[in-house]
Amino acid sequence: MASILKVNTIQDATNSTTAISVASDGRTTFTTQPQITTPICFQASRIDSGGTGKQGTIIFNTTYVNLGGGYDSSTGKFTAPINGTYHFNFHCFTAGNTGGAALGSGSTFAAKFQVDSSDPTGQQKSYVNISANNYANVSMDYIVTLSASQDVLVYVTDSYLYSDTTAWNQFSGRLIG
Repeated sequence: MASILKVNTIQDATNSTTAISVASDGRTTFTTQPQITTPICFQASRIDSGGTGKQGTIIFNTTYVNLGGGYDSSTGKFTAPINGTYHFNFHCFTAGNTGGAALGSGSTFAAKFQVDSSDPTGQQKSYVNISANNYANVSMDYIVTLSASQDVLVYVTDSYLYSDTTAWNQFSGRLIG
């Protein structure tokens, strides 16, 4: 005979301190970081059928690794499954318009990481100024301490990210502590 245990929170018996919360959708959040036996990490890329330019929130629609299940390839967001310090990386090819043309001379490209769809304090942008018609490579890293359920995404603010059938554009992240 099988049994079902239903709980919303698990608390310390002495101090009634919440250790684990279970949301109505089944996601769990931990007050402190548990010992991890499976790493939390992901790697995804943006793939399109032809040369296009993307701006705004970039949805990296092809996932290669998603240990811990934090990355959502339909929204482009990584949701921290537990409190901790995370390292994120972004690498892309730039474009000058939605058709995927090269950036023109004197054009700029800028991208940034956002936490919960906002610019975090002290957040750097990745920025490049093109001196001749060309496609530029842009990369940036970000280390941030997140609470469980906070989201991180890549946002292109100036010009466009070039996308085609090759995995030029990568977004990855991992829990580091």
